[in-house]
Amino acid sequence: MKYSDFVQACKDFCAKAKTSLDEDEDEGIVLVHETDWVQVLLAHTPQKADTIKIIIEVSLPSWVHELSLPGTASEHSSDYTPQLQRVLSQQVRHLEYLLKLSHAGFQLAIIAEEGFWSAWTLIQDTPSRNLFLLLSPPEVTL
Repeated sequence: MKYSDFVQACKDFCAKAKTSLDEDEDEGIVLVHETDWVQVLLAHTPQKADTIKIIIEVSLPSWVHELSLPGTASEHSSDYTPQLQRVLSQQVRHLEYLLKLSHAGFQLAIIAEEGFWSAWTLIQDTPSRNLFLLLSPPEVTL
């Protein structure tokens, strides 16, 4: 995603949220960027008309679960070891990404039932280029 696309998505979302959310609704959410590992979402509550919540969710890609299904990984564990090591390395990089967001002021959470990590912050203005660069997830090389 390019910076200009992200800024436009924020502006469009904020404009739409101001006109379409009722006071009774909890919040509106839109997905603005997605990789196998990361989702970047925007959320808005009617109680805070000029505030956007930027949410980053990090989880294992769905295809990783296939490597550890009963009857597959246990039977051929040596076949999966190099691939699982690469996945683990990528997981570490994504956890470091969350730490970087936390050091920049994002709040962290873990959603245990779904098994993913989350980082979020609130903004009131057009997102800066520095914020956009901070949101860029790690490159994945498997």
